[in-house]
Amino acid sequence: MNRINKSDLIERVRNLPFGLSATSAQTVIDTLLGAIQDEVAAGNTVTLRGFGTFILRERDARIGRNPRTGAEMEIPASSSMAFKAAKVGA
Repeated sequence: MNRINKSDLIERVRNLPFGLSATSAQTVIDTLLGAIQDEVAAGNTVTLRGFGTFILRERDARIGRNPRTGAEMEIPASSSMAFKAAKVGA
């Protein structure tokens, strides 16, 4: 199984029969990813049917331990984007 990165995605979009330059393909990918990030940051769920769903996950503040010293420390509340993949073949 191979890994691909953003540059690989840009190259695949550039090679589609639309005649896009590398710069235009990068703009397409950046715009799509930016739109998804903006919507999730605004609290919206983004569902791409057959691909998956992007959601905002909230974590409450909690008490943790410093693994080196064992001292208790407060871990602040945080939020992060999460992705749930669609079922294969759905």
